[in-house]
Amino acid sequence: QKSEASSPTPAPPRECSTGSLTDIVADDYFRQPFELRALEAVLQTCTLRLDEACEAVEGPAEASMRMMQSKLSAAPALPLENLERLRHVKNGVSHLEARARDTAEALTTLLDEDEDMCMMRLSLLRERPRLFDPPISPELLTQHEDVELLLESYLQETEAVQTRLELLRLRIDNAEDLFAMKLDLARNRLITADTIFTLVSMCLAAGGGVATRGGGA
Repeated sequence: QKSEASSPTPAPPRECSTGSLTDIVADDYFRQPFELRALEAVLQTCTLRLDEACEAVEGPAEASMRMMQSKLSAAPALPLENLERLRHVKNGVSHLEARARDTAEALTTLLDEDEDMCMMRLSLLRERPRLFDPPISPELLTQHEDVELLLESYLQETEAVQTRLELLRLRIDNAEDLFAMKLDLARNRLITADTIFTLVSMCLAAGGGVATRGGGA
């Protein structure tokens, strides 16, 4: 009887993940501890509100600066109403810039404190509270990479909004400086015209006095 050589059994095909990229990201998100998800929600809300407020002031500021430049170049009248509107927008930009700067400083201060970032790991604190008894071990103080990465990510977004607001404020300052230069130029022209009229009046008065004396003689 002829024996047949047994062929190797083929391995079953590897199952591929049928989930979309959104499902994979969502799955990774929900694997994070609850405290990190809560922290990310708070930081995301803060940065989104700053970004929306920045976009809300950019439009009126651009419109006011364009209108001021067009009136300065086309009309002799000084655009005082536009200047007041631009100053109002500038106050809003300065307020938002202070908010963004305070948020960035708070995140920077938190990133400089290893103990604070370590204490934010509430799930581990709940499971093994004795690990956090003071003084906290140096090894535990270095195990906060997830918290640090999250804070650094939103710190960059906050600094980006702060930079946009700073550049917008500088552009408004330049527009105000241009307006001040135009105002100084107009004032200098008025002073020059007044000086010329004064000299002409003095010359006419002197000529009239000489003519009167000559006629009386």
